[in-house]
Amino acid sequence: MIGDQALPLGSTSSYPLPGVVTLIRLEPHTWRRNVDGQLEQGCFRSASVYLPEAERVEAPESPTSKLINRLTIASLAVGIVATFVSLRKGGA
Repeated sequence: MIGDQALPLGSTSSYPLPGVVTLIRLEPHTWRRNVDGQLEQGCFRSASVYLPEAERVEAPESPTSKLINRLTIASLAVGIVATFVSLRKGGA
């Protein structure tokens, strides 16, 4: 796709991967890496791969995760208070 000069920039093609179809778009890029891994500046034909956005699935909050969240918040609060007290004692 990149080497085919007959394809204009902005051309797209789909490519199937296991469980998802990706979109490949031919785009201009202002840099690339050479065979030594060094950056080269210029105008290059390159392809970008776009994956579809995953669907969000919200699971109900379990009693265990609620407890963990509360303990985390309590631990952070105690840590903040202890840090504040320590700084006040050190600065006085």
